[in-house]
Amino acid sequence: MTKHRVQTGLTLVGLLGGASAEEKIEELEPVAVLAKKFEADRKDTASSVGVVGAADLVRMQLDRTLDALNIIPGVQGLSTAGLVGNTGGAIFRGLPTPYTQVVVDGVRITDATNGLGNFLAGGHVGGLSQLEILRGPQSVLYGTGAAGGVIGYETAVGDGEPTYRFFGEGGSFDSYRSTFSSQGQLGTLRYGIELGRFETENDTFSTLPRHDYEQHQASLALQWRTRENALLKFSYRGSENQLGTTSISSPSIFYSDIETKTHLMAFNAEYKVNPDWQGKLTLGYYDESYFGNFDGSFGSSFFGTDFDRLTVNWNQQIQLNEQFELLTGLEYSDSNFKNSSGRQTNYHTAGVYLHGNWKPIDGFLITGGLRYDEHSEFDGDTAWDFGGSYELGGSGTRVRTRVSQAYRTPSRLDSARFEGAFSTQIANPDLESEEILGFEIGVDHDFGDHQLELGCFQQELKNAIGTRTIAAGFPSTSQRQNLPGTSRVSGVELALSGELIREDLRYRLAWTEQGKEEVIDVPDRMISLDLSYDGGDWLVGAGVSHVAGASYGADPLNFIQTDDRTVARLYGEYRVNEYLKLHARVENLFDENYLISDIFGTQLEGVGCAVSVGATIEW
Repeated sequence: MTKHRVQTGLTLVGLLGGASAEEKIEELEPVAVLAKKFEADRKDTASSVGVVGAADLVRMQLDRTLDALNIIPGVQGLSTAGLVGNTGGAIFRGLPTPYTQVVVDGVRITDATNGLGNFLAGGHVGGLSQLEILRGPQSVLYGTGAAGGVIGYETAVGDGEPTYRFFGEGGSFDSYRSTFSSQGQLGTLRYGIELGRFETENDTFSTLPRHDYEQHQASLALQWRTRENALLKFSYRGSENQLGTTSISSPSIFYSDIETKTHLMAFNAEYKVNPDWQGKLTLGYYDESYFGNFDGSFGSSFFGTDFDRLTVNWNQQIQLNEQFELLTGLEYSDSNFKNSSGRQTNYHTAGVYLHGNWKPIDGFLITGGLRYDEHSEFDGDTAWDFGGSYELGGSGTRVRTRVSQAYRTPSRLDSARFEGAFSTQIANPDLESEEILGFEIGVDHDFGDHQLELGCFQQELKNAIGTRTIAAGFPSTSQRQNLPGTSRVSGVELALSGELIREDLRYRLAWTEQGKEEVIDVPDRMISLDLSYDGGDWLVGAGVSHVAGASYGADPLNFIQTDDRTVARLYGEYRVNEYLKLHARVENLFDENYLISDIFGTQLEGVGCAVSVGATIEW
């Protein structure tokens, strides 16, 4: 690590999220939305659900989505391509990023034609109400690609008198972050807005002497209750990102300048037909563009992609009687993708799902569902799930289990013929969807001020889509094919949170033990622990994370396993008066030297010790 200077100059800006830790926010029992697409208690689902409220994210001073994912068991957020600003990834239960969905304000971000890498690279958790993680196959509710799990959040709106906040932070590696935010209510209109800027030179090293990143981001939410049984909400989240790098692989040197833009608009209309029947109509549009200029010892080149996705979802929640609840919905999406290499495809899907929840007796839940999707380019796909839970009297202990089948469809980018300067992909009209079968069993227990979740899982992947080389050389010839055999992933997850001794001392623990990892090599063990004490006008906290070594690939010759690493952090804040709060944070407290990845001979080092200080002004 070559740069460890600290910048203490402050730029005043707005808050990370919709609430601040010092306001003594009332900690309500988290409500899950992803598990049913409607608000529900987590006890009303057999799925594994992790929820982190906005207040907790602010308290722990977590801003990036990738960092926030790591406090949930079974999930790892990271970038094996580099430091902040590079392509991001989310590994769920041993399955890589293509098996993960992100749903923002009810709108799905990706499908078979576009990945999550660019969205996660610049993703942040500012201006949201909570971060929600749904683990395990979820194709019944969310369709193709939801085999590992689903990440979801909603853009927050305020209530009551408008509040305004400026937040500013400066730190190591010439890093600066600033935001302005406001939330409140004007008549019948509730709103939330945030504007932000972030820049950093990252912690460079000898083979990566330049790694500069700059982001401008904005979010807006407007919500009207037109009448007692109807609610309208419009939201927007967007970002513009600039990444510049210089890499050295002796005797060659390479330069890259990359621009990425993302824009998401969502319109949600919620209504109640009667006390037992409510519906939600969601219209969404997501647009993403990428353009990179590359230069180096072997000449210059450029590469760009454009992707847009229109979605329409109509969901219903019907309480047929005191024991039986029905969830059903119709969905349609239309995607367009093209890149500068000549690949272009249009892809649309229409689907229908039906899911039932039956409570024959108090504390006993049986769930089951079915989905069918029809795709424009391939045959239709079917997903199903079945599960249940039982609460043991008044003990606070709940046993749950679930079995589910999900799928991941190919696209014409996989099946069609494409010719490029370096390779030719030949067509495969017989390409089929990947199939993922998952099983899990778990125990949830509430005791006093503590919550325990313990579970184990196993998932099987069949018909995995891979690339087979038909003819080597220049240019090479390859074909995308369904690979034979079954790949399995399995493991154990533990989540524990609550208060120690007194309500001012809080902790949160996530522990994952990976068993089988036959898709890619992932860490055998991941541990994340956070502990904080709230002293009223001041707060201090500490965290430690342990990640076992992994190569994050399936090719042991080109994906080399990294060493285990344990990294600590400290954070704190002090309330000067009702208008001003100061905060500070130290990441990688002991300057642990470690590798993020070692892929195709390129070793990427992790961030060294980094100090940040800042202030929040609010009125």
